[in-house]
Amino acid sequence: MDMRQFRIGGALLALAVGCGYAASAGWAQSFPVKPVRYIVPFPAGGSPDIIARVIAERFTRAWGHQVMVENRTGAGGTVGAAFAAKAPPDGHTLFQCNIASSSIAESLYAQLP
Repeated sequence: MDMRQFRIGGALLALAVGCGYAASAGWAQSFPVKPVRYIVPFPAGGSPDIIARVIAERFTRAWGHQVMVENRTGAGGTVGAAFAAKAPPDGHTLFQCNIASSSIAESLYAQLP
């Protein structure tokens, strides 16, 4: 193979890679396209709720779509965890949990979703 064929092959490879990146950018969708739900499995007014509301406010400003905090309390966080696990897998549901209560609940109740 001479040097000219090598250069042409390299140019064609670069062109193919560039077209692939350009095509994938065309398929990208903006996020979010609807309001985002932020599930907190603890009561309103506690530190997890306050942290979630601060984060939700910043996400709302950054994304330009409303981020709504929903408190789903009960059973040490398992009610909120089950609710978040059953949410549509569209990326518009966030879940905040406490690792201690989540790991204890998982070990006690093996049937969590």
